[in-house]
Amino acid sequence: MVGSTIVAITLVPVLCTFLIRGKLHSEEENPVMRVLRAIYKSALSWALRPKVITLGSAFALFCAATYTATTIGSEFMKPLAAPVPGGMVSSLIHVLIVPPLISTWLREREIQRGGAFGNG
Repeated sequence: MVGSTIVAITLVPVLCTFLIRGKLHSEEENPVMRVLRAIYKSALSWALRPKVITLGSAFALFCAATYTATTIGSEFMKPLAAPVPGGMVSSLIHVLIVPPLISTWLREREIQRGGAFGNG
């Protein structure tokens, strides 16, 4: 999550300056945004009008979700694979070392046969 936050704060604005060109229009000029804003305002005012019912139903859903999460049982939820140093090292070897070795081996084999890589 921290990594995605850093990317969102640093990389996304830079990419926006490269990818979004031309004149930017305000939200009021965009007909799609006007329709979406009208729908959102009406839905928001409808939901917030009965404040007690809205807060009560949100609290009831929260309590139901909490109860369900605590009583679901272990046969439904599988245990998570916790990272262990040996697993992380073997994963590092599999990801960073094995594919380049296989690629190099296949390329040398193709060159020895005089294939596509050896012609150029």
